[in-house]
Amino acid sequence: MAHTGRMQVDEPFTNQSTGVDAASAAAMDDDEEIEEIEDLPMGERMADPLRNAKIVRKLDGKSFSGYVEEVEMGKTSRAKLYRIKYADGDVEHLSQQQVEHHQVEDDDAADAEAEEAALQEKAQADAEKAATKAKAIKDKAAAAAAKAKIKAAELEAKAKAKEKAKVEEAKAKTKAKAKAQADAAKVKAAAAKAKAKAKASPKTAAKAKPKGKAPVKAKVKASGKKAPAMKVVMKAAMAKAMKAMAAMKA
Repeated sequence: MAHTGRMQVDEPFTNQSTGVDAASAAAMDDDEEIEEIEDLPMGERMADPLRNAKIVRKLDGKSFSGYVEEVEMGKTSRAKLYRIKYADGDVEHLSQQQVEHHQVEDDDAADAEAEEAALQEKAQADAEKAATKAKAIKDKAAAAAAKAKIKAAELEAKAKAKEKAKVEEAKAKTKAKAKAQADAAKVKAAAAKAKAKAKASPKTAAKAKPKGKAPVKAKVKASGKKAPAMKVVMKAAMAKAMKAMAAMKA
């Protein structure tokens, strides 16, 4: 960017309300009141050669372009003060000497405005890039959180299914045990009934026969026939009972 010899680099801004630079402000007495500003007569404003003059100032390596928006003067000092409006909307007052020092031609002002626009465009691009990166990080975190939530739900479902299976298994065991006990009781009852019946059958047959040797032989023969049958029934009953007891223990 081409600049005139009147342009100074990195010179600090002046106070916006008084137009006094930092060095002059520091030299002022603390008790001195800030000077008020008033308008110049219309004729003087229109005739001022610096009216609408363009300036470019630099601060921290950045260019700030502006122009003389209005010509005013100090109420007490009666010195001219030039109200500068910059491209970014900021406003400050400069003295005539400062305006002349930073004044540029139209081409220089255009270059400064272009440079400032480029810087603003770059800043906006950087901000958008940062926002995109932040969004990507946020989306990644959200995806990780969703994945963790799904995994937690799966683990919870597995735990519930496992607990339900345990409950069902316990119920089945309880039911099987109750059935085995019932079956064992039935077998025991049947065995007792068969035993009682086996004992009662020979006596009944003996009472039906007349007294004498022949009936005795018949009783012995009858007893000999019934005894094996009773043993078979008892053995079968005991085997069934043992099987039922084994099922209960399992």
